[in-house]
Amino acid sequence: MLRIILVGILVIISYVFQTTFSMKMSFGVVSPNIIMILVCSYALLRGKKEGLLVGFFSGLLVDLFFGYYEVIGINAFLYMMIGYIVGIFHDIWYLQDILIPVAVVAICDFAYNFIYYVITFLLRNRLDLVHYIKKIVFPEIIYTVFLTVFIYRILMIGNRKLEKFEMRGNEEID
Repeated sequence: MLRIILVGILVIISYVFQTTFSMKMSFGVVSPNIIMILVCSYALLRGKKEGLLVGFFSGLLVDLFFGYYEVIGINAFLYMMIGYIVGIFHDIWYLQDILIPVAVVAICDFAYNFIYYVITFLLRNRLDLVHYIKKIVFPEIIYTVFLTVFIYRILMIGNRKLEKFEMRGNEEID
């Protein structure tokens, strides 16, 4: 129960940072994708089910307030799929090394932006993909990856402490 409450708070904090504070920290039109960092980090740390749920609710929050026209669900679907796919690798990769989460966030941020471009711009016949990737996607990836180094460590330490707390609670119950 404690984990659910804390993850809910993390989702809301990430959303608030992404929508308010990151606009103050933006370079031109580029701001970091903090929700992507949360979704990928949580999926790597906890697995595909938790990654899927965090991704869905984070994306739904973005859709409710900043959705694409009257369509709700694009961000929820994209973040949910990213959380699930990244969560598959939870047991495979060694997560203490910071390079893996950084690379995963970079790849996922590129995939998210590319698919979002296809859904929102390309289908409306706005075909300047090279400009979009050069001027928006790559700078966003660099900014997001830079923040991943710090945020992932904080989430990893918090997850480790929460797991210890949960294990201690289970031992007292037995």
